[in-house]
Amino acid sequence: MGASLSSPRLRVHDTTLVQPSPSPPETSLPLDFFDIFWLHSPPVERLFFYRLAPDADVATIVSNLKGSLHHAVSAFYPLAGHLRLSPGTSGRYELYYRPGDAVTFNVDIDGLTTDDPGSSADARPLPPVIDRALLPDPRGLYDIISQAAPGTGDLEFVKMSADQILATFTLSKDDLRRVKDVMADEAATLGVAPPRCSSLVATFGFVWWCYQRAKESGGGGECPMAHMVFPVDHRSRMEPRLPEEYLGNCVGPAFAVAPKGELAAAGAGGLFSACAAVASAIDEAVRGIGTSSMDAWVDRIMEAAAAGVLSVRGRLAEPAKVDVVSVARTGAVAVAESRSRAGGMEVGVSLQPAGMDRYRKCIADAVAWVHNHQS
Repeated sequence: MGASLSSPRLRVHDTTLVQPSPSPPETSLPLDFFDIFWLHSPPVERLFFYRLAPDADVATIVSNLKGSLHHAVSAFYPLAGHLRLSPGTSGRYELYYRPGDAVTFNVDIDGLTTDDPGSSADARPLPPVIDRALLPDPRGLYDIISQAAPGTGDLEFVKMSADQILATFTLSKDDLRRVKDVMADEAATLGVAPPRCSSLVATFGFVWWCYQRAKESGGGGECPMAHMVFPVDHRSRMEPRLPEEYLGNCVGPAFAVAPKGELAAAGAGGLFSACAAVASAIDEAVRGIGTSSMDAWVDRIMEAAAAGVLSVRGRLAEPAKVDVVSVARTGAVAVAESRSRAGGMEVGVSLQPAGMDRYRKCIADAVAWVHNHQS
């Protein structure tokens, strides 16, 4: 397990607006029932870092990146538009693009770092399929979820302070294997079937367990339950199947719930409770997606919204060298595949110094414990 702290001081080298080239006509793309749940959530903000050779032609590299982005934005032009209320409606939203819209492209030369700086300039996306008819909504899920999902004023976000610290913790492949071993051993001890424990389940469960244990005692509120919301990709589970090139969000929420007392317990019991809750949340979220069985999923959204569970959230980042800087404002946890590509996971957390000290110690102690655990 490794940890790195960062408080980046970035110098903007270049800022420009990149328009689709060639520009498509004025277009609107309605949000679907997957989109509407996330409507009031703050955006995920990422910094992509690349490492350049000392003699690199920076001007040419930036120019190539801009050229590539022009083509990419042309293919995915709705992303250059803006969100608006659909004309003539009271609760329907759409992405609206008109010629002249653009995306902002910022470059900071001092902060570039990756293993392959040349590969992105030549990448060309497959032509996207922009057709909302491929994701029908005969049962009115949009309206149901829109009414159930929390508004901006209902979301519980952590109040950030000026001395907030962003840290990245790395869980190795061996760390995660040890977590899975603990899960299997505890299930055998309890005489129950072990829950499915993928590397993602092990990571979410381990991080949630440590987060709960690291929280200050007292002031925990009246609710005896701890909650975590994290995204699940339903694209491959939709019926009928969506084309690989479909441009649209198919990410829905999964809701993990566990008693605070069980989750904060030291040893195998607390870790098992966390991982089991995460595994159960994923199973429930993906069960029957795209079929009439989605009623249970929608009911869970309504129950969770009523309970105000969005106080702890996990987010999946791309498997690249990325700092998800928005966690410093939202209290979310960023999770990504390890940059070493050795099967580990990276976890980004933002806390105040005292809280970070507790969390770092809890993570270090927990990693040492799973490695020394005897079945």
